[in-house]
Amino acid sequence: MRKELRRNLRIRELQLAYARAKSDMPSVEVPSHLRLVLEGSASFDPEFLARPMQAAWISAASFATFAVVPIAALLVAPAPHASPAIAAVSLL
Repeated sequence: MRKELRRNLRIRELQLAYARAKSDMPSVEVPSHLRLVLEGSASFDPEFLARPMQAAWISAASFATFAVVPIAALLVAPAPHASPAIAAVSLL
């Protein structure tokens, strides 16, 4: 979060410097990809930022769900075929 705030602050500082330089030197050509960032049209929307807790929760739920599959194979397969069944189901 701090990195993102520092980055946004740095971008804002660059935007202000760009605006000052643009008014002082209107004939200087700036590359289009840099101009987008400096003019603010490539702004950051908090809605699209990473959500670490959501990612952790989804990862844990996915792991728990698919960890049940080999256990189910162990419970369903007959005793002599338990190991091959667990291996086969784990590879699927």
